[in-house]
Amino acid sequence: MTMLGLRKPNTALEPGNRFEKVGLWGSVWTVEEIFQPPGLPHHARLVDINTGRRMTVAESVLRDPDCFAALGILP
Repeated sequence: MTMLGLRKPNTALEPGNRFEKVGLWGSVWTVEEIFQPPGLPHHARLVDINTGRRMTVAESVLRDPDCFAALGILP
């Protein structure tokens, strides 16, 4: 598994990147899509690998170590 240095601002966020939500052990989310709403920063559409739940968060939230921990990328 490739580890990602997603805390670096110049590291691209890509579909397939995986994150664990801080405080929710076992809550692993995969980036499904990256998009930029008009007038807003980039956002990521995430899917929980265990439940299929979906959520959308700003890229800055994914890069915040208090919110998410980067796990790697899907093989």
